Amino acid sequence: MDNKPVVNLSEDVLEATDLKWHECLIRYYVGKKLPFKLTEQALKHAWGQKLVEVMANDQGYLLS
Repeated sequence: MDNKPVVNLSEDVLEATDLKWHECLIRYYVGKKLPFKLTEQALKHAWGQKLVEVMANDQGYLLS
């Protein structure tokens, strides 16, 4: 194990979630912030055509 934090969601939580969020990844960088364009390019490279859109809000959360 590489000691990376993992968040596990129960089936109850997933079932109670609006379907539009089932294929959405939300991330927040703690500490040093990465430039939006760098993050967007890395996600596009990793996900290719599966990535629809990358957005950021004014609190530093990234949604894709």
